[in-house]
Amino acid sequence: MSDINVHPATPAQLPNILRSAYARRASLMLWGPPGIGKSTIVKQFAEANKMVFIDVRLTTLEPSDLRGLPHFDEKNRRTIWYMPEFIPLEDVPTIIFLDELTAADQRLQASAYELVLDRRIGGKPIPSQAWVVAAGNGASDGAISYSMGTALADRFQHVSLQADVKSWLEWARNMGLHTSVLAFLKVKSEFLECNKLAIEQNEMVVPTPRSWERVSDVLQFHEKSQKDGAPADRTTLEFDVSGYLGKKVAIEFFGVLEEIENLPDIEKLLKADAKDQCKMVPDSITAMYGLAYSVAAYINRKEDIRAAISLFENLTSVTKTAVPRQEIQTLAMELIFEKAHKLKALFELIKDPAYLKYKKKMDRFMQV
Repeated sequence: MSDINVHPATPAQLPNILRSAYARRASLMLWGPPGIGKSTIVKQFAEANKMVFIDVRLTTLEPSDLRGLPHFDEKNRRTIWYMPEFIPLEDVPTIIFLDELTAADQRLQASAYELVLDRRIGGKPIPSQAWVVAAGNGASDGAISYSMGTALADRFQHVSLQADVKSWLEWARNMGLHTSVLAFLKVKSEFLECNKLAIEQNEMVVPTPRSWERVSDVLQFHEKSQKDGAPADRTTLEFDVSGYLGKKVAIEFFGVLEEIENLPDIEKLLKADAKDQCKMVPDSITAMYGLAYSVAAYINRKEDIRAAISLFENLTSVTKTAVPRQEIQTLAMELIFEKAHKLKALFELIKDPAYLKYKKKMDRFMQV
């Protein structure tokens, strides 16, 4: 199958699609490039809904493994089949996840027909609350992929996933990914997922949503090591990051990282007066975005919220700059609102003079 001719969906839209399909027990086939988060989202959906998640890697199986083992019924002098181990014994909400379906050869794919369409194995029905979801890559994604025949394709509801920076950044914030990763992708969103670039330039290592998550882990690991007393090891950090992003993107990332590392201490910045705050923050779009994410991550008390609002109001008042400070202030306010909600401080926020000043300015802006 060369063209997945359905409406593309973002990872943020997938949970609702999963919910609808499970209610109908409609078998799903998720298409998308490597690293976009297909298996992660399905597993998180299972956890959120208290479902059993059974991960079946078809590339490790033989066609007979999908049907189970034959057993001789001496009483009736017939051959019967034992269910394979991945079929749940109890009738509880369960996802049977057939990962890497398109990487399995067509003999294995054909063996999945009965399970996908008829919800049966060897003629026996699977539990009523079990549900089949499959995932794989298309030939254009650069991964190992066998063509899916129309007979199997017709048995699925198909979903084509595409990377979406806005929804991914929201997910990444909620998951606590490193602020430097967030700031970089806010400015250079084209680097979120580069599988097509890998194919065009014959490169093996390029960024994907999965690799950015791992880069965040690398940054947090190195920061923790330094806090624990280990010396800074920039060379190893560069090797670690390059191993997930590739050399070209890693160079771009470290250029942005250096700007963000030059930001002042957040606690000192929030306590400084307005004039000093404007002098302390570099006049750079990447540094400003980095500041927005860093301040939001720093806020852990209700008292910090007003100081953060005032900071971005002061920075927005700076003139003669090419940096879109109003846009960055809007992002900062969204992040501050999220933190205020987590701290149960929304009521105090909407009465705060600093917020009322910002709201009045935005109301004037919307009327223009």
